[in-house]
Amino acid sequence: MTYQRRGPRTDHLTISRALKERPGVWLPVTEYPSRAGALNAALSIRKADPLRAYRPPGAFETRIEMTEDGTAVLARYVGRPS
Repeated sequence: MTYQRRGPRTDHLTISRALKERPGVWLPVTEYPSRAGALNAALSIRKADPLRAYRPPGAFETRIEMTEDGTAVLARYVGRPS
């Protein structure tokens, strides 16, 4: 079975730049139909792997929120880890 993405691809480079312009502010990243997909994306942002736009690892925090259509991923820039 092949997974069919429902919406447009997420522009992580543009999103990471927007987050860096507003440190500490939670902004939406993307929405997934499943909670598992959202959790995986949130982990990838925090680890910056394979999503290189969020480097260095630990510079972004994430959270998920249930929505009417699935699960949203939100992130905020917290700066370079010490």
